[in-house]
Amino acid sequence: MWCGDDRVVEEFVMEQPIPPYLFAFAVGEIGYREVGPRTRVYAEAVPSVLDAAAAEFAGTEDMIRQGEMLFGPYEWERFDLLVLPPSFPYGGMENPRMVFLTPTVIKGDASGAQVVAHELAHSWTGNLITNKNNEHFWLNEVQFGHFIVLFEEYFHRGTMGKYIIHIIRAASVE
Repeated sequence: MWCGDDRVVEEFVMEQPIPPYLFAFAVGEIGYREVGPRTRVYAEAVPSVLDAAAAEFAGTEDMIRQGEMLFGPYEWERFDLLVLPPSFPYGGMENPRMVFLTPTVIKGDASGAQVVAHELAHSWTGNLITNKNNEHFWLNEVQFGHFIVLFEEYFHRGTMGKYIIHIIRAASVE
């Protein structure tokens, strides 16, 4: 019964305003693994799924730190990850504080973390800076495009990313 003595009530407060399209919640028998000081990986309470997700996304704190070096402080306190059931139709969704992910990003070699990098970059553009209405929703991905190129290139130590970061740092000194 929903009002029984064994009922668990969770309360949540979010101080930062967010656009309505970023509001989401999940319900189910969910477990988690710690993967960093600001990150837990949540999934169905199945140890093998939780362990695989934790291994895949173990480098998330490094990504957050790189993002902070590139774009400034991470403003959302937590960056948790929720691996949803296979019916989730997208690779990921950048909900503030908890990114939703499809289980297909768990590859077993940490390459699924690229999706996490993409969603993390939205923490600075799209989540903090967004369009006024749906007519201009496309701007979230366009303005985001150069952020993610910088972030992914730098995180993966790509030559283009290093070059662009060098230009940005040189311009900020002048």
